Amino acid sequence: MRPHVEVINEIDYVWHGAELVGGNGRASERRLSVDEEDGSCSLRVDFHTDWNRGAGIHHANSEYYVIDGEMRIGNQTLGKGGYIQMPKGVPMDSIFFKEGTKILHYREYGDAGLTPSIVLRLLDGLTRVET
Repeated sequence: MRPHVEVINEIDYVWHGAELVGGNGRASERRLSVDEEDGSCSLRVDFHTDWNRGAGIHHANSEYYVIDGEMRIGNQTLGKGGYIQMPKGVPMDSIFFKEGTKILHYREYGDAGLTPSIVLRLLDGLTRVET
Protein backbone atom coordinates (compact mmCIF):
# COMPACT_ATOMS: atom_id res chain seq x y z
CA MET A 1 0.00 0.00 0.00
CA ARG A 2 1.27 3.46 -0.87
CA PRO A 3 2.04 5.58 2.18
CA HIS A 4 -0.33 8.43 2.97
CA VAL A 5 1.08 11.81 1.93
CA GLU A 6 -0.31 14.94 3.58
CA VAL A 7 0.83 17.60 1.12
CA ILE A 8 2.47 17.22 -2.28
CA ASN A 9 4.48 20.06 -3.73
CA GLU A 10 5.27 19.04 -7.29
CA ILE A 11 8.48 21.10 -7.43
CA ASP A 12 9.98 18.82 -4.74
CA TYR A 13 10.01 15.86 -7.16
CA VAL A 14 12.74 15.08 -9.71
CA TRP A 15 12.08 14.93 -13.47
CA HIS A 16 13.36 11.90 -15.41
CA GLY A 17 12.64 10.20 -18.73
CA ALA A 18 9.05 8.96 -18.89
CA GLU A 19 8.45 5.21 -18.63
CA LEU A 20 5.94 4.89 -21.45
CA VAL A 21 6.89 1.56 -23.01
CA GLY A 22 6.89 1.22 -26.79
CA GLY A 23 6.35 4.88 -27.60
CA ASN A 24 7.97 7.17 -30.16
CA GLY A 25 8.86 10.66 -29.02
CA ARG A 26 10.32 12.32 -25.93
CA ALA A 27 8.60 12.87 -22.58
CA SER A 28 9.58 13.43 -18.94
CA GLU A 29 7.80 12.42 -15.76
CA ARG A 30 7.70 13.27 -12.07
CA ARG A 31 6.57 10.44 -9.81
CA LEU A 32 4.17 11.93 -7.29
CA SER A 33 3.53 8.62 -5.49
CA VAL A 34 4.64 5.01 -5.96
CA ASP A 35 3.68 1.67 -4.43
CA GLU A 36 6.85 -0.42 -4.71
CA GLU A 37 4.93 -3.64 -4.03
CA ASP A 38 2.35 -3.57 -6.83
CA GLY A 39 3.66 -0.88 -9.22
CA SER A 40 0.80 1.58 -8.68
CA CYS A 41 1.82 5.21 -9.13
CA SER A 42 0.73 8.78 -9.79
CA LEU A 43 2.73 10.71 -12.38
CA ARG A 44 2.96 14.14 -13.97
CA VAL A 45 4.09 13.68 -17.59
CA ASP A 46 5.20 16.42 -20.01
CA PHE A 47 5.63 15.69 -23.74
CA HIS A 48 8.58 17.51 -25.34
CA THR A 49 7.81 16.25 -28.87
CA ASP A 50 4.80 14.66 -30.53
CA TRP A 51 4.58 11.19 -28.99
CA ASN A 52 2.71 8.09 -30.16
CA ARG A 53 2.34 4.40 -29.47
CA GLY A 54 0.43 1.70 -31.33
CA ALA A 55 -2.56 -0.25 -30.04
CA GLY A 56 -2.11 -2.89 -27.37
CA ILE A 57 -2.98 -4.07 -23.87
CA HIS A 58 -1.83 -2.22 -20.72
CA HIS A 59 -0.25 -4.24 -17.91
CA ALA A 60 -1.97 -1.99 -15.34
CA ASN A 61 -5.24 -0.13 -14.91
CA SER A 62 -4.33 3.22 -16.48
CA GLU A 63 -5.89 6.68 -16.29
CA TYR A 64 -4.97 9.86 -18.15
CA TYR A 65 -6.07 13.41 -17.28
CA VAL A 66 -5.05 16.19 -19.70
CA ILE A 67 -3.79 19.25 -17.82
CA ASP A 68 -2.99 21.10 -21.04
CA GLY A 69 -2.56 20.16 -24.70
CA GLU A 70 -4.03 17.35 -26.77
CA MET A 71 -4.29 13.58 -26.47
CA ARG A 72 -5.82 11.19 -29.02
CA ILE A 73 -6.96 7.63 -28.42
CA GLY A 74 -7.84 6.08 -31.77
CA ASN A 75 -10.24 8.65 -33.31
CA GLN A 76 -11.17 10.33 -30.01
CA THR A 77 -9.44 13.66 -29.19
CA LEU A 78 -9.16 14.92 -25.61
CA GLY A 79 -8.13 18.47 -24.74
CA LYS A 80 -7.58 20.33 -21.48
CA GLY A 81 -9.66 18.67 -18.75
CA GLY A 82 -10.11 15.47 -20.79
CA TYR A 83 -10.01 12.14 -18.97
CA ILE A 84 -9.91 8.49 -20.01
CA GLN A 85 -9.54 5.22 -18.10
CA MET A 86 -8.18 2.02 -19.65
CA PRO A 87 -8.60 -1.24 -17.72
CA LYS A 88 -5.72 -3.68 -17.38
CA GLY A 89 -5.86 -6.50 -19.93
CA VAL A 90 -8.36 -4.82 -22.27
CA PRO A 91 -7.24 -3.95 -25.84
CA MET A 92 -6.88 -0.21 -26.45
CA ASP A 93 -6.43 1.90 -29.58
CA SER A 94 -3.25 3.73 -30.52
CA ILE A 95 -2.43 6.76 -28.40
CA PHE A 96 -0.96 10.15 -29.39
CA PHE A 97 0.13 13.21 -27.40
CA LYS A 98 0.82 16.52 -29.12
CA GLU A 99 4.10 18.30 -28.34
CA GLY A 100 3.68 20.49 -25.24
CA THR A 101 0.92 18.34 -23.72
CA LYS A 102 0.94 17.92 -19.91
CA ILE A 103 -0.98 15.13 -18.19
CA LEU A 104 -1.56 13.37 -14.92
CA HIS A 105 -1.15 9.61 -15.40
CA TYR A 106 -2.21 6.99 -12.88
CA ARG A 107 -1.38 3.28 -12.94
CA GLU A 108 -2.86 0.73 -10.56
CA TYR A 109 -1.85 -2.88 -9.93
CA GLY A 110 0.81 -3.30 -12.57
CA ASP A 111 3.84 -1.86 -14.32
CA ALA A 112 4.22 0.55 -17.25
CA GLY A 113 4.24 -2.34 -19.74
CA LEU A 114 2.13 -2.66 -22.86
CA THR A 115 1.74 -5.74 -25.05
CA PRO A 116 1.52 -4.44 -28.64
CA SER A 117 -1.42 -5.60 -30.76
CA ILE A 118 0.92 -7.14 -33.32
CA VAL A 119 2.25 -9.52 -30.66
CA LEU A 120 -1.30 -10.41 -29.64
CA ARG A 121 -2.23 -11.16 -33.26
CA LEU A 122 0.86 -13.36 -33.69
CA LEU A 123 0.08 -15.28 -30.48
CA ASP A 124 -3.56 -15.69 -31.52
CA GLY A 125 -2.43 -17.02 -34.91
CA LEU A 126 -0.18 -19.57 -33.19
CA THR A 127 -2.99 -20.85 -30.99
CA ARG A 128 -5.27 -21.29 -34.03
CA VAL A 129 -2.83 -23.40 -36.03
CA GLU A 130 -4.38 -26.77 -36.79
CA THR A 131 -2.29 -29.91 -36.40
